[in-house]
Amino acid sequence: MGNRRFENAFQFLASYFHEDFGQEFASPESANRAFIAGSDPSTQARVTHELRDLFGPYQGEQLDTVVFQELGCYYRPGKHRGISTRAWLEEVIGEVENSVS
Repeated sequence: MGNRRFENAFQFLASYFHEDFGQEFASPESANRAFIAGSDPSTQARVTHELRDLFGPYQGEQLDTVVFQELGCYYRPGKHRGISTRAWLEEVIGEVENSVS
């Protein structure tokens, strides 16, 4: 990805929600829990900050394009759960932030 602004979000999504994540993890939630268990609070904070920063410049289909084409995410919450990418990312952010407190 050319934009280094979202490098931590890219590392998170491409590492835990890659094309074979369904073979590695039982669910998206278990992938997120693996990230939480395997990362330190400062990494978690950088990831959640960048994921939240995506909401400013990108909405709707633009957000989908960035997440799925530029940030390496293969999990499609709309297809699997019928929710928007933003709603799913908000859940991910909440779960990570709740794990720290």
